[in-house]
Amino acid sequence: MSSIYQNTILCLVLLILSTSSLYAEDWYEWRGPYGDGFSREKGILTQWPSKGLPEVWRTPLGEGYSGISVYQGLVYTLIGDGTFEYCLALDEKNGKVVWQVQIGYFFHSGIGSGPRANPVISDDKIYALSANGDFWCLNAKTGKKIWNFNILKRFKANNMGWGICATPLVYKNMILYNVGAGEGKSLVALNKDTGETVWTSQDDSPSYGSPIMARFEDLSYALFYTGDGLVGINPENGEALWRYPWQMQNGVNSAVPMVHDNYIFMSSSYGKGSSLIQLSRQNGKFEVKEVYKTRKMQVHFTNMIFWKGYLYGFHNKILSCLDYKTGKVKWRERGFDRGSMVGLMSGHVIILGEKGNLGIVKMDPEKYISTGYDHPFASTVCFTAPTLANGKLFLRNQKEMVCLDLQAGR
Repeated sequence: MSSIYQNTILCLVLLILSTSSLYAEDWYEWRGPYGDGFSREKGILTQWPSKGLPEVWRTPLGEGYSGISVYQGLVYTLIGDGTFEYCLALDEKNGKVVWQVQIGYFFHSGIGSGPRANPVISDDKIYALSANGDFWCLNAKTGKKIWNFNILKRFKANNMGWGICATPLVYKNMILYNVGAGEGKSLVALNKDTGETVWTSQDDSPSYGSPIMARFEDLSYALFYTGDGLVGINPENGEALWRYPWQMQNGVNSAVPMVHDNYIFMSSSYGKGSSLIQLSRQNGKFEVKEVYKTRKMQVHFTNMIFWKGYLYGFHNKILSCLDYKTGKVKWRERGFDRGSMVGLMSGHVIILGEKGNLGIVKMDPEKYISTGYDHPFASTVCFTAPTLANGKLFLRNQKEMVCLDLQAGR
């Protein structure tokens, strides 16, 4: 065997070994590519350096609380400038603007203005929804318009007090949304290629919660957290499969429910609390059983993470660990106020606090264990959940976006 051939084989082996512990992926929809708030990436730092995470880039940004999506080298979010709202694409490598498209008039609010919904990418198309209901489908690479309309006007619905916040859900060739129009037009499905209405269903009031896909045994269903409660919907035709009442004044059901096996955990703030329900099915008909209710967990709008039988989330402004099946609080920790999270398969959770502080915590039900801390933003308002893609952490507030390296030193 020649030395050149031997060296080639050795290089290939070393390359395989060096990359076997690393796995990168895009983050192209709300709560990540798996819809559960987890990243499956490997090689992510869980013990952070004392000086903080290395900064890849930082760029000025307009107002808004919209989430961040990453797809094929581009970083997307929605922003506002006081007059209009825009869908924005940045270069993942350096944060420079690649394209920007105006999508509607600016939404003004006393608790923070600008767009709220997360842009979603599917089949090289990006779906962007302004706080005033302007719905756009754009070419994800170029920003060229494919279709647009105002979803509130089409279904004769009223906007909510804090604007449209929920993120659209892509299912097969459709987009599902809770527009809250009533008269059988509250939950809607749109053709994702044309924007045309596929079906409408139910009379539920609107909410700030995003719909998600869930599964029960062999059945996939869409889960809507409306202003009236939880409703499981057949996504093919809009038929209601089951319903659990959970009404909130002004439709403030915001936090995405947590689904595990045939159990669903839902939570609301303003003194409401949480409930765990169990689904079953007899002769094709669904039954909903209430397992427990508790006021010891009141999630306002931030996301929750499920890990090995325990729920990690914020009881108002206090980070808490809860036994999923019993509702028993295992521990609480202050310091993040209302925080948003992304889970890691290493058993850690990355938390961005609303005042710009960032931490990583081991998901241990027995005690709070911090394994790193950073403060990428000065005193600020951070209501946007972190996005983890391709070994990098993307964060934003009302003024700028920052990209941090999560694989430094690997």
